[in-house]
Amino acid sequence: MNGQNKAFKAMVEDRPGIFMHLKKIYPKIKKGQKDGILVICGAEQSGKSELMLRLIYSLEPKVTADNICFFGKDYRKKISELEKSIIVMDEAGTSLFSREAMGEEARKIIKKLMVCGYRHLLHILILPDYLSLDNKVRHQAERDRLIGIIRIVNYGKFVTYARNKVMLINKQNSFGQVKPSSRGYFTFSNTEPGFIELRKAYRKKERKYKDNYMTEDIKEEKVPIKKEKELAIRFHKENGLTYKRIAELLNVTRQTVSKWCKDEVKSKTN
Repeated sequence: MNGQNKAFKAMVEDRPGIFMHLKKIYPKIKKGQKDGILVICGAEQSGKSELMLRLIYSLEPKVTADNICFFGKDYRKKISELEKSIIVMDEAGTSLFSREAMGEEARKIIKKLMVCGYRHLLHILILPDYLSLDNKVRHQAERDRLIGIIRIVNYGKFVTYARNKVMLINKQNSFGQVKPSSRGYFTFSNTEPGFIELRKAYRKKERKYKDNYMTEDIKEEKVPIKKEKELAIRFHKENGLTYKRIAELLNVTRQTVSKWCKDEVKSKTN
């Protein structure tokens, strides 16, 4: 058994699912015969990035942290540079909110994502909530571009939804009534030098991103209160998200979201 298969065996349960499907699809991407989008979602600190690192290392042991982007402009640039490879948009929720509501940068990213199929890339988008993702991206499942969703349910444990399940989720705008395609887990015991190096480089890049964000070096990505209110109303009305989930996404209180949405209803009835 080669190192790539060992990495998969160590990472997930040996059962059919998205991971086995990816093992079949990725060689086609490397040959320039296909491209695809995979979403990894889950709560903050649930292990999304850990799972992503194991996944990309399993598919492409020579991959580096250069293929992982945190800022929209870096992601757009990297799409133009890479071909027949993997590209990751970490913290994608900050750039691909529903209905392109985050402004010009989001529109540019989504447009680039929609037309870059000829680059034959596997796009991995990491975000807290799949249902907050822009509808244009979500409905790529109907074009066979959105391969599936991996949803972290507990640290180290996940469920997967294949393309047919994703279409049901899109239709119902909820995970509630949709049975997962498979379940699995990933371990934390990978000691291969290549993987350790990848994780170390990723952590360094992640720290730089968070330091920049916390010190407001990228002030243009800061959302004004008016825009937050518009986002909250759209998320509740068009995506059916709860006040609590919207509050978590926008970093405001549940009471604030409730007031915004109720005031909007009152203004429409007056």
